[in-house]
Amino acid sequence: NTIIKEYRRLMDDYQMTRVARMIQGFVVDELSNWYIRRNRRRFWGSGMNTDKNEAYSVLWIALKSICELIAPFTPMTAEFFWRQLTSPIAQQSGESVHFKEIPQANESRIDQKLEEQMATLIKIVELGRSARNDSRINIRQPLSKMFVVLSEDDELGDEFAAVAIEELNIKSLEYSSSPERFLEYRAKPNFKQLGIRFGSRMPQVKAAVEALKSDDLRKGLQSKEWRISVDGVEHVLTDEDITVDTAAADAFAVAEDRGVIVAMDIAITPELRAEGYAREVVNRIQNTRKKAGLEITDRIALALTSENKEIIDALVEHKDVIGSDTLAKEIQFEQMNDAEFQKEWKLAGNIITIALRKIPEK
Repeated sequence: NTIIKEYRRLMDDYQMTRVARMIQGFVVDELSNWYIRRNRRRFWGSGMNTDKNEAYSVLWIALKSICELIAPFTPMTAEFFWRQLTSPIAQQSGESVHFKEIPQANESRIDQKLEEQMATLIKIVELGRSARNDSRINIRQPLSKMFVVLSEDDELGDEFAAVAIEELNIKSLEYSSSPERFLEYRAKPNFKQLGIRFGSRMPQVKAAVEALKSDDLRKGLQSKEWRISVDGVEHVLTDEDITVDTAAADAFAVAEDRGVIVAMDIAITPELRAEGYAREVVNRIQNTRKKAGLEITDRIALALTSENKEIIDALVEHKDVIGSDTLAKEIQFEQMNDAEFQKEWKLAGNIITIALRKIPEK
């Protein structure tokens, strides 16, 4: 409904390009990358229970509404998908998307607080992924804790925090009011700019700029002003005079954007590493299923073998999770003589062999 409301406002103002970009962002980022991806298990569930029906109903309403919104921009595409979506109810829906009025926003269903929380959640997840990438830690490797620095009013509710924990594969989320704990700020002088102003005193200016404390540099980012003393005289510098860089404190992977700081504790214990192996193997099993031509709902018997004892011990420990995530009803850690498909994969520099066969439906 927020999209529809904004769509009508922008269209009334002839802001067609902004409308198109808004719809693209909604479909790609929010509908596909978030709603569909986050609800895959609801879509894949066996049978058609109430929860699965609701998941599909929300998706159907969103896609149908998008078709009606894009009809003025892409008439043929909108018509094709609208007919596919409405063919079971063609008598009620009408003959063509172009015979439908542009949807009206139901403002009673707009929850501004909910949308703000969702936007904050997405920002935290994006920064968390960025921090992981910078430290080259795969998302499938669990980490113990994530710290988030943001205003108290923006803190996530428990339900949203649980999503962030799952998305970023961490064990807990903690809020902090101490950004200096995770980021170190360092300043570099702009020699071209300051040289004109200070001339032969530049060595003293350079030393004074580099001596600025991390906390003072962080606070100065708001006003874009910093103070230094040269030969007993105080001078005010601006962001044209110095460049402020940030570096993650030891033991943290950090990302920052517009006042939001996410810091990941990157210490990996043996327990976390074992869970990471299990998650990596789940990924390899899913790819093996695809190469074997299995349907996503097919149940399998599975064999996992490797010469690396640490990896096998980890997989044995997490056997139940592996089975649940891959629809493996039987798992063994020795060679499978009646395997229908087998493939070798690399895991942490070691070879692991995945063999499987389909279990017929009863």
